Amino acid sequence: MIYQPDSTKDLPFDQYQRYRLVADLVGRLQRGNGPLRVLDVGGRTALLRRFLPDHEVVLVDSEPADEAGLVLGDGSALPFADDTFDVVCALDTLEHVPPDRRRSFVAECVRLARTHVVLAGPFHEQRVVEAEELLQGFLEKRLGVSHRYLREHRSLGLPARDEIERELRSLGAEVRSTGHGRLERWLLCMCLGLYLDHDPALQWLAAGFHRFFNEEIHLTDRGGAVYRHVVVAAFGGARLPADELAAEEQPNSLDIGKLVRFAAEMRLLERARESWAEERAGWVGSQEAWLEDRRQMLEVMNRLRREALEHADTTRILRADLTRHRRTGTALEGRLRGLDDALHEACDRHAQAGEALERKLAEVEGVACGLQGELRDSLQEAQRLGRLLKERDRRVGELTRRLRSRWGNLRRLLSWRKAGSGDRASGGGSFAREAPDLSA
Repeated sequence: MIYQPDSTKDLPFDQYQRYRLVADLVGRLQRGNGPLRVLDVGGRTALLRRFLPDHEVVLVDSEPADEAGLVLGDGSALPFADDTFDVVCALDTLEHVPPDRRRSFVAECVRLARTHVVLAGPFHEQRVVEAEELLQGFLEKRLGVSHRYLREHRSLGLPARDEIERELRSLGAEVRSTGHGRLERWLLCMCLGLYLDHDPALQWLAAGFHRFFNEEIHLTDRGGAVYRHVVVAAFGGARLPADELAAEEQPNSLDIGKLVRFAAEMRLLERARESWAEERAGWVGSQEAWLEDRRQMLEVMNRLRREALEHADTTRILRADLTRHRRTGTALEGRLRGLDDALHEACDRHAQAGEALERKLAEVEGVACGLQGELRDSLQEAQRLGRLLKERDRRVGELTRRLRSRWGNLRRLLSWRKAGSGDRASGGGSFAREAPDLSA
């Protein structure tokens, strides 16, 4: 058989069983009458469409999903006219309806169906309740998870099949039921399948397990105590699929020894995993310490980047000031150009220092074993860069103050020359005594 990744047989076996069983029953109800219009109540997953591709399947659910044409509605008050659908189905849905609304739910399904209502799911039997409790205990104690739908089964209680059948008959239906999914096998395979699905390292094995079950076991998974029943109700003289329902009592000769041995191998693997737990815990602790050191280093690097950006903003402001100073006179143009070049060099050094820090970060992330030593080096480098930045800021400030001082002296000199021209004309001799000091 050629493996098809999107085949319905790749679904988890419990999903495949319920949809395959109902789809086969609906297909036999057709009997050459053309495509049927089917309503799937509680069908937000749209899986029934995959099993009935030749029929029109309308979806309704109380919870939203990204499925085309999904109608949001309450199963006990559905937004459709009477006799809108040929068949109304509810697969593993009735047990999630509060008990006080189950009669309304069944009545709504009957109101919308022209010929058949199909209700599939677990019904209340002591062994079924015990099996679900064992499964929930396995999930909680072994995998540390709580199954939402099993919790709802326990809180709401499973519906009584005889009550549902009586309700359907009171509404004018002829009713037959069939069971599927041998209970002890269902419990074993649910534990095994959920265990495999829970571990990412074993999920590839889970896919093969589900496909094997769906191909080799599904058709003969009948007889004795079963987990799930399908209740079929026919109205207006429509026929019941008697032959298929009678298959409930067929013997099952399949040997599940392979599954039991496989479960034993999984138990051995579980014991081995427990022996690895302590070693793995130590490794996880070391990894967490490394991640904390890396987080602290990243915080330091981000702080240095912010400081570099602040210095870059200061540099841009100084460039703007220098540009305005150039416009005051051509005499200062050469000195201002030199200062601008110096500032460009300082900015380039800042950029080079930032690139060096980025390279340091990349090296630190790639070499986990030398993280502590490199972190200390990075911190020392960062401190040195901080001192260099402070020293450059001090030098820039000193240059700015010196420039302003000389510019003031120049202005006083120009003012003195302008005022002193009259003194020289009158023979004054105070030039040497009153000339300002330009050596500052």
